[in-house]
Amino acid sequence: MRKIILILTAIAGLSAVTFAQETAVPETAAAPDSAAIQTTTDDSQETEQESEAKIKKTRNIDFFLCFEPALIINTGDTSESAVSPIVYPISFGAVFFKTKPVTFQPRLSFFANYYLWENDKAYPAEIENRTAAVFSFLLDLPAVYTLNLKEKHHMDFAFGPAFNFRIITLANGVSGSDAGSTGTADGDVSEIRSYLWGNGNFVYLSTYTSYLYSVSDRLQVGPEFRFYISCGQLFSGNGFDSSMLSLGIKAKF
Repeated sequence: MRKIILILTAIAGLSAVTFAQETAVPETAAAPDSAAIQTTTDDSQETEQESEAKIKKTRNIDFFLCFEPALIINTGDTSESAVSPIVYPISFGAVFFKTKPVTFQPRLSFFANYYLWENDKAYPAEIENRTAAVFSFLLDLPAVYTLNLKEKHHMDFAFGPAFNFRIITLANGVSGSDAGSTGTADGDVSEIRSYLWGNGNFVYLSTYTSYLYSVSDRLQVGPEFRFYISCGQLFSGNGFDSSMLSLGIKAKF
């Protein structure tokens, strides 16, 4: 009987020790979880930093669209030419070095109008007196200073050269054999082409100012005023003839 009691007592003691070992929480068990949490946090921070870096990188260049009706100044004294006609350029461009106080904002504008040849000069023409159709691709290369008035209010001031690359053809509805100042319409078109491409008449000085309001982080909208000075006409003593004034809307995104 005594042996049985001793055996039972020993079995009970072993059971208690085993239970204690199974239910005990190891002191080092929390260490791996803490390290894992720290690693996850570091990875998350690195991911956020990489995302911010990518966003900044992709936003180094902005783009913009403009619609700005323009007045072509015509100081010529002829009854057949158009009196300072209005054209309707559509423009698009980009903003480079946008984090700098002075940015580079090239743009390309497209518009079309008619011309005639009279008194040894090319003049803008009304449709009924047209001889040549002129398709203009006006390339601006300005440096732009941006003044941030408030968080959402911005002013741009720009100055730089511009080049008007013109494609000049016989106007629709006009035959090359039709009568012209040179004898035929084809002859007039040839003279118009030589005139608009000669003596620096395709070179302009461009200046503009615009006000932009930040509608969102990625969109600014506002009015813009532009003035193009025809270098060829200015240096030929014709003042602001063939220069252009425009006023319209600009959207930068």
